Amino acid sequence: MFLKKTTKVSVIILGLLLFTVVVFGYDHLITHPKLTNGAITIYNNQTSNKLTNQQQNWIVEGSIAEDTDPRYLNHYYDPTTGQGLNGGISAKQWAQVQGSISGDYSEKAILENYKQGNYKRAYQGVGHILHLIQDMSVPAHTRNDS
Repeated sequence: MFLKKTTKVSVIILGLLLFTVVVFGYDHLITHPKLTNGAITIYNNQTSNKLTNQQQNWIVEGSIAEDTDPRYLNHYYDPTTGQGLNGGISAKQWAQVQGSISGDYSEKAILENYKQGNYKRAYQGVGHILHLIQDMSVPAHTRNDS
């Protein structure tokens, strides 16, 4: 009886190990768009000046694009030190002032693009900033101790 139970448990454990899949908590193609759409829904429910479908799409595009190389290196902020990953630029600094070959989506650039009528780039910038805010809910993004 003991041997049957041990064999059964061993088969179950082996099956779990063989048929596991990699799971990412914050997949930039799944999680960030869903979180962003949730934020958009809350915004649209609170205002009479609702975002158009096009504006919503631009914001979601930005929330996805923020995870491209090398932007993701600036998604960390340790509130106890004010530092980013390994002493690099923090997410807080990154949202305020960017100097990246992959584009400037800082607060200042968003406002400047909007003033100049470059609405697509401005709304994409909002998505980039939302992505950073979303990442701050992940402990691995807020402390450099993992």
